[in-house]
This record gives sequence, structure tokens and C-alpha cells, in this order.
Amino acid sequence: MRAWILAFALVAACKGGKDGKDKGTPGQPSAKGSVLAGPKVAVATVLAQDDKKPPFLLLVDEAGAVRLAAAASWEDLDANKLEISKKAGPLGEIDGYVRERVGLGMDPVESIAQWDEYSSGPNLDLPSLEDDKPSSLAQDDPPPPEEEDKPDDGEDESGGTGTAMALEEGKMGKKDSDRAEGQYKMKKNDEDPMLARQQAIEQARNAGVLGNGADTGILVGGADTMSDGFSSSGPPRLNDDGTPARGAHVTGAVTEARLERMRAMVLVSPALKATKLIEIVRDTRAAIAVLHAGKIRPLRLDFEDRGRSRELDAPYWLEARVSAKGIVVEAVPDKPIEITEMKELAAALEQARQTRGADSDAPVDVLVDPDIDSQRLIDLLVALDTAGVRTIGMGPMPQPEELARRGKRIPTATLGQPNAMGDLDKALIRKFVKSSVHKMEACYTKALANDPSLAGTVNVTFFILPTGKVASSTASGVDPELSNCVAGVIKAIEFPKPKGGGGVQVNYPFTFRP
Repeated sequence: MRAWILAFALVAACKGGKDGKDKGTPGQPSAKGSVLAGPKVAVATVLAQDDKKPPFLLLVDEAGAVRLAAAASWEDLDANKLEISKKAGPLGEIDGYVRERVGLGMDPVESIAQWDEYSSGPNLDLPSLEDDKPSSLAQDDPPPPEEEDKPDDGEDESGGTGTAMALEEGKMGKKDSDRAEGQYKMKKNDEDPMLARQQAIEQARNAGVLGNGADTGILVGGADTMSDGFSSSGPPRLNDDGTPARGAHVTGAVTEARLERMRAMVLVSPALKATKLIEIVRDTRAAIAVLHAGKIRPLRLDFEDRGRSRELDAPYWLEARVSAKGIVVEAVPDKPIEITEMKELAAALEQARQTRGADSDAPVDVLVDPDIDSQRLIDLLVALDTAGVRTIGMGPMPQPEELARRGKRIPTATLGQPNAMGDLDKALIRKFVKSSVHKMEACYTKALANDPSLAGTVNVTFFILPTGKVASSTASGVDPELSNCVAGVIKAIEFPKPKGGGGVQVNYPFTFRP
């Protein structure tokens, strides 16, 4: 915090001294009464309740340029009384600035003018702030030249033994001094002003918006990495088992309450590509702002709930894949359902859930083609909210190889957690069982030929001999034919020899899904 204040004080002082002009009072409105464009929403129930005070507003035009804005109250926001920054900036830098200002409890309106004044945009030239005048020390009289050595004349130049002065011996200073520092202290000479200035400028470079925030504990959003583990540098890695992977880059929870942790909301041009809006939300966790009856309000999607990241590992999820042709709904992986109108969405979701056996609270991912605009994305988010969906993900359309893994069911066997009694590590047991999971899936595929709806958990009990071989293996659940086949797969596995020379009793569950 001290570094931040120092940076602001330094730049303000240097600029004032440089041109002698008043830069204006921070917080003085720079733009008022302008009508902002944004995605429009007709349904009021999908909006979040007003917080105590409007957060920062990120304004993004069709080209993707980001500007910072703020209003003193929701009433001012409704009247378009906004302070809008004159200077656009990189998303990561603006996000870092917003996080820092919110963390320090600074007023958003006052922060706009300060962003224009002190951000590291093209108008800020730190080298120009440096004083190129020589230090006052450099103007001091030069020291006198050293005397030349004189030839030794044989006389003693040590000064002799000397005689002590007739004064009381003891420490330097007064005996009765009550100074906490002690009896003696060297006087500190004035610091070199040029050196102090240079150090301050260096601190300004490394503090707040003038640096990367690393030394101030501020999280700066970036375009290459995300907190929930996804990377924007390319498509997600394909699953080794041939199953489809989640395509959502960010997940939000539909909430009935206020978005209490809302630092900022982002209002984009309706024509901005939807993939760009998704990137902004992913990197900043900002709420999505829309226009309802001419007023700017956030959707009630909370992207700050980090606990929602676990939804990305859900065994079942639904997708609404949006392209110029229409919308494809799928409980992944299963047969897709194509619709052309938003009013068909709720029925398609319910049909997909029932066919796949997915829970009613299964997350729904909105995946968009590159040519889809933000208004189309917002329309779909609103339709999902009104359809009762409570967890919504957003991401780009999957790559062709990943997309090919959708549209049909893929029989899978999922390993549970083994319960073992004996001296053999569970991780080793799991490793050797996992190497044969493809054989269990073959058992399942064969069983599905007789009953396509077959699904559930098979529990296998087996005993590992001291030699590592399986003495016995029995299984139950789902279907006798499937259970016997899985038990046979386990019986054929040869495990490492248990430590201590004893055997190991194991109970292992396997879940099969079509």
C-alpha cells in the first residue's frame, strides 16, 4: 500500500513540477449523458439485485477496446451520469487496477480520473519524469589534491605517546541520559536527493498499475492462463479414453441474492464476438451487464464462486452449442437435439436429461461458434435462466476432433476407490486395475447389445495371494453377465507381491455408463 501511495504521489508531484499545469481534480466527470450500447434483455427476473453502490464498469466496444467507467449511484447510472476514462487499456492491466482499487477501498468514480492520469498507457512517460539535472553533490567544490609524499627525514611523525586530558572517564554522552537509543548515536547526513528520486521512480515502476502487481499481492488477469485450470493458448487436451472433455472456460452460478463480491461488471457492444466476452469474463470474473428498459444492470450469474470449478468435473453435463444454423442441445455424450428457436430450449433440455438420466441440476455449457455475437449469447443465457438452469458454463465451440466425440454414447467404466485390507498400497492396486479397464468396457459393450439402458455400479470382491496372483474374484450388481465378465477381468490381473508376505482382501466398485 505504501508503494502504491508513493507511486501516485511521485507521479503527481513530478508532472506538476514538469509543466506547471493543474491536471484536474480526480473524480471530475469526463463524460456524462452519453447513451451506452449493450446487449438488451426484456426479462427482469434474470437480473441481480442492486448492490449498495455500482461497481466498476468495463466498457468494451465492437473492436474489443476496453475502457473503465463508474457512477456514484445506481440513480446516476440510470441517468447515464458516468465518468468514463479517456484512455483505453489492456484488459489485464485494467483488471489489476480494479482489483487494487477495490482492495484498498477506493471510490470507483475518483479512480477513473486517476486511471487516465497515472496508468501506463501511451500518455505516461516515466523516463520523462526523471530529473536529468546533476545532483547537488556533483556541484560541490572538488576536494583539494592530496599532498605529495615527502622524503623521510628520520624524525618521529607519530605524534608521540600523548597525554590524556584531565577529564572524567566513561562513555560518550551524559550518564543520566534517558534516551532509549543509548548513550551514543551518529548523526545521519541528508540523503542524496537524486538517489532518493531514482529509487522512488523505480518503486513507481514496480507498484500498482505501473508494474505487474506481483510485489503488491494484486492478482492481475491474463489472457494465457485461467484460475480454473484452462488455457486459452489452444484447445483443451483430448481425454486418453476417447470420451469428450468439457469445453467450458468459465462457470457461473445463478443466484437469488445480490452479487456481494462484485468488483466490476462488463458491458459490451452487442456486436462484439461472444468468444471475446467469454474471455473477458473468464479473466476478470466480472458480472455481465445488460440493458433492461434502458438501465444498466448485471445478470444474476455469479462467476466469483470458485467452488463452482468442481462442476467442471461433473460426470454428466449438457451443452447448448450455438452456430448460425441454430442450437444443438446434447447431454454429452448422446444423440443431439436440434432446435431453431429459443422457445424450444426448455423442452429440449428436459428431453436430453431424461434420455441420458442426468440430474435436474446438471450444468449446461453454452459453446459458441466464432461468428456468434454477444447479443446472441446473452439471449441464450437468459433462456437458460428462465428454464431453471442453475449452473451455466461458457466456452468456444469444440475443435473438430473433440466435437467428433459427441453425438453418440460412449460406454465407459469408471473406477471407484478400493477398500483394501493388507500390506499393498491402494495406489498400486488402482494402477494395475486401471490397466485392464478397457477389458471391462468390452464386457459392458457386449452387455449393452442385449439391454441398451444398462447402467450402474458393479462391486467386485477379490483376494490377492502373497505371490500377487488373484485367488478368487466375485462380483455383483447391474447385470449377472456383466458382473461375471468383470470378475473374470480382475481374476486375470497379476499384482505386485504384498509386503510382509501376507495376502490382501480388496473390495472395488466400478460404475458403468452408456
